[in-house]
Amino acid sequence: MHNTTFYLSHSPVTRIDSYVLSFSDPSAVKHLFLVRHGQTEYNRLNRVQGRGIDAPLNETGFRQARQVAGALARYTPQVVYSSSLLRARQTAETIVTHLGLDTRKYPRPHCDLDEMDFGVLEGALVEDKTSDLYELVTSWKNGEIHMAAESGESPVQVYERANRQIYSILHALEHKKHSIFVFVLHGRLIRVLLSKWLGYGLEGMHRIEHHNAGLNYVKWTLFPKKTNTEVQDDPLLGTGSVESVFINQIDHLVNSGHFSDPSTSSKK
Repeated sequence: MHNTTFYLSHSPVTRIDSYVLSFSDPSAVKHLFLVRHGQTEYNRLNRVQGRGIDAPLNETGFRQARQVAGALARYTPQVVYSSSLLRARQTAETIVTHLGLDTRKYPRPHCDLDEMDFGVLEGALVEDKTSDLYELVTSWKNGEIHMAAESGESPVQVYERANRQIYSILHALEHKKHSIFVFVLHGRLIRVLLSKWLGYGLEGMHRIEHHNAGLNYVKWTLFPKKTNTEVQDDPLLGTGSVESVFINQIDHLVNSGHFSDPSTSSKK
């Protein structure tokens, strides 16, 4: 397991012990399951699929959604959020139905949880854009995390919007008594979030493996929002501690006999 303390602000603030919630407070620890959506035809054909592509699940994708729902059942999730993109929503809807959650309340899609926008690369065959993608990924590995494809988003931009939204959800009053959350997201977005949360830095995104309908489980210990004058200008400023339990678990796919691996490209 990997444990790290992260800061939501652009510049770290000093941790003040008096602000740290007791671990005995059940509202302090949130169990987050990050699920990558099921397969689409873009995945199967190895095409770049970002925020600008709103593709549905294919037959394999729906089967994978049912399989990951089965894997989640043992954890009894209470809350399901998703990206606003169709492939994530369809996966999340399958999970909600399988778990018997209230379909009038969940899943809740949000555009800030969408995949990275790959700009002019959207929809292209990966093999046709090998040099462009290699240059982009190499730039990120070298620490140029503000780099983006033409008309696209950078890792920093994606992290800021998605992390802020998840932080808001976890701190929402309506979820004070909820501790088990499912977020149905996308491959690159999961890499962005986990690399930052687990202390690898955005330049370490390539260290996070992902597969369609892969399951990631982290424990997020909330520290309250600060209220001193130094940080009053940012209502979401706060700190937290993230511990990984498992990353990219695919046993539910492998054990079913339906495992295939066309969609783990680091370009997406």
